[in-house]
Amino acid sequence: IKLDPKYAKAYCNRGNAYYMKKEYDKAIMDYKKSIELDPKYIDAYMNLGAVYFNKGEYDKAIIEYTHVIEIDPKYAKAYFNRGDTYLRKKEYDKALQDFNLLENSGYKIDNKLMEFLRKNVKK
Repeated sequence: IKLDPKYAKAYCNRGNAYYMKKEYDKAIMDYKKSIELDPKYIDAYMNLGAVYFNKGEYDKAIIEYTHVIEIDPKYAKAYFNRGDTYLRKKEYDKALQDFNLLENSGYKIDNKLMEFLRKNVKK
């Protein structure tokens, strides 16, 4: 960062170090700086979503995963993470939507999870 303060990956990497030490607020600042420097840097959005998820700030996590999907609609991990976040919020219909999309794209989703979601989706 000292050598090149405009290098987005450096902030993301430092954010990862803070994340591993559970210094979430510092990680958030670095991930946001990384995104500011490179608005299409998917790793920074994914990591920011993970921090929010771990803090229980699920709405913020969903926003970050959705940003990734807007940048790259084929980025499967963003759909999985967003679906998992919806699951935590008990928004089963939205979780099912994301997991169905993954299944239809050839990814294997746990059968028991899919059954649970289908059973619990509000009719």
